[in-house]
Amino acid sequence: MQMIRRSFSQYPKAVGLVFPFNEVNAGVFQNAGLYAAKKNFGSETTVYTPNQFRGLYFAVDKVVVIDPVPYRTYQEVAEFEPNLIYKKDLSTYFSKGMLNYLHHVSLEMLPANLYHALPMYMRSDYKTRKYLVKSGIFKLTKKDYYSTNPKVSSIFYDAGLYINLAKFEKKKKNLSQYFQYSFANLYNMITSGDLNYIGNIIDSERLLIENPLKFLKQIKTNSPKIFLRTRNINNSVSFQNAPVLELAKLVQELLNHGFVVINSGCPAVHLNIKNNNYLEFSHNLPIATEMYLANYCDYVMQTAWAGLFTAYASYNKPLITFDNEWSLSNLVEPISLLKARKNIGLRDIDISATFSRTRYSIGDSITKIISNW
Repeated sequence: MQMIRRSFSQYPKAVGLVFPFNEVNAGVFQNAGLYAAKKNFGSETTVYTPNQFRGLYFAVDKVVVIDPVPYRTYQEVAEFEPNLIYKKDLSTYFSKGMLNYLHHVSLEMLPANLYHALPMYMRSDYKTRKYLVKSGIFKLTKKDYYSTNPKVSSIFYDAGLYINLAKFEKKKKNLSQYFQYSFANLYNMITSGDLNYIGNIIDSERLLIENPLKFLKQIKTNSPKIFLRTRNINNSVSFQNAPVLELAKLVQELLNHGFVVINSGCPAVHLNIKNNNYLEFSHNLPIATEMYLANYCDYVMQTAWAGLFTAYASYNKPLITFDNEWSLSNLVEPISLLKARKNIGLRDIDISATFSRTRYSIGDSITKIISNW
């Protein structure tokens, strides 16, 4: 048997990844990691992704759309989780949730090289195993990648989780470390000024946003427009959904001051507002198409805690953010993506001091938005 020897002494000339299906934010971190690999080592970058998320990978040389995908809507993937384990409920100990927990704990004990030497199936999490491995997508994408990229000079890092592509370092399975270097890569990409500029979309996708585009065209051109991103998902992170009553009051006050608001989400949170300058738009749009629609507004407004804030932090559009940034309170070394944006001159409006999960001052929030507009 002839052994294939890689021609690169330390860093590959080309690197490929595939969307992991476990968390959409992972796609944002993949994009930032591949950006770092290209910038630091000149590697040619490729990613395989469902069409819905191709817009996340604006810094990648080649984006290959996965078609078909093993689900009807991504909400099915988002809500596919093992049952939770409760200390006071012994019945949950004999469940898929416990097996999933033990699987993760055992993987976290392994050194980096041993962890990455395991077959993809064994080191995959609950969602990745079903939607990427069992579906056959991993096998097909890997085969396709190496059909055009020789193994002697390139590498397919599957989903690329627990690999810091800014240094091509294989890491242990450790979420704290993963978020630390992932946010650092994203921060560095933003401060470099390489942001997501959404251009034209295909005609079939333009039809999906026909109604909100009509709504915006009927509005007076001088009216300030906000693209509000909310969500109303039903899974273990449903507690991160926007505070409905408080947000409804804030939006109503914005409307009273002449603002136009599109409340958009998958699905959008219902705010029970009736106003000619207000539209609720639930959708399952590709990220690129959603950003294309948002580009017709002056600001994008959303929580900085969750809700794919990472993707919009790297989007070339001013933001209005409520809630504190997750990365400021959950990383060992806090990182602010809003600071990165400020460093390159983006004029965001941060109302987290007056509108967050622990304090609400509608009047102060409105004042700050208007005074900084």
